[in-house]
Amino acid sequence: MKRTSASLKLIARQQLSGNYGTPMAGILLLGLCSFLPSFFISSTMGTGTTMGLVTSQILVYVISLLVSVLKAGYSKMMVNICRGESFEGKDLAFAFTHHPDRFIIVHLIILIVQFVIGLPFNIPLWTDSSSISYIWLSVLAMCVDTIVALVLNLFLAVTDYLLLDDINLSAVDAMKKSCSFMKGNKWRYFYINLSFIPLLLASMLTCYIGLLWLMPYMEATMAAFYLDLKGEFDKKEEPVIEIEAKPEITFDDFMKMQFQVGEIIACEEVKKSKKLLCSQVKIGNQVKQIVSGIKSNYKPEDMVGKKVMVLVNLKPAKLAGVLSEGMLLCAEDENGKLALMTPDKEMPAGAEIC
Repeated sequence: MKRTSASLKLIARQQLSGNYGTPMAGILLLGLCSFLPSFFISSTMGTGTTMGLVTSQILVYVISLLVSVLKAGYSKMMVNICRGESFEGKDLAFAFTHHPDRFIIVHLIILIVQFVIGLPFNIPLWTDSSSISYIWLSVLAMCVDTIVALVLNLFLAVTDYLLLDDINLSAVDAMKKSCSFMKGNKWRYFYINLSFIPLLLASMLTCYIGLLWLMPYMEATMAAFYLDLKGEFDKKEEPVIEIEAKPEITFDDFMKMQFQVGEIIACEEVKKSKKLLCSQVKIGNQVKQIVSGIKSNYKPEDMVGKKVMVLVNLKPAKLAGVLSEGMLLCAEDENGKLALMTPDKEMPAGAEIC
């Protein structure tokens, strides 16, 4: 089932409710690890000579690769939250302890593709930073990088999640699998991201402090999108059984039958029978002996203490020579397995079933 953006966001909000502390701290850590080193390198090495600019860019790329492994750990945390599983701060280090080279290879390939495509626009920036066209070239290069990143993301959006779920999956296989997952889902993924733009703009009014709330929300929604692609939110349809309908009865016919809750106080096997158990069932102030063909599904010692549903006024009959004074109600599946019908709440022995 392909869930809508609103449905996935609802799942994210529900799973994050009361669990925002650790994800917010994780986003803050990710932001600091991404921004501070890159800012320091760009401000100290990214000016002046062409060599300094190139060197600073390479170092920024190296840092982004390391941060991508940390970011994968954050995705692990979000997946755990959306699955309703336990999570903690050390989830951030998950990718570092589970073949981090796979995550680095994926993001290195992405960086190389972006670099090669953006090279014609970046070379003039490296050779001449004083011309009037520098600003326009910078804007153009940024636009090209952004477009390339968006296109790649539409194909490789769930690569990290796949690597997190299967530690034996290679980087290339994960990328191929992600492309397969995203077939027919690219527009849905794009729309989900697009739907967060108003909140991103609103966060500007809080001097971006609101991102501490918004980013976990976005990441949880992306994790929910991945789990939806895998079908983890879809409830498995339970098998049904069709049986031949019996003739209709009137309400008066039904009212002739008396059903009550009984408590089994003793039970033993019926001698010379492979199927029968003989139970002593307390119903109100009386005790009835009831023989049932449930030996293959229940042991006598497991029966004692059970509250069961009983047809009380069934005409007594002998089964394998043992008198039976009623009937225990059971359900039977397609394989002949029996399950006693029991009240789903605590009821006293003798309570009427109506």
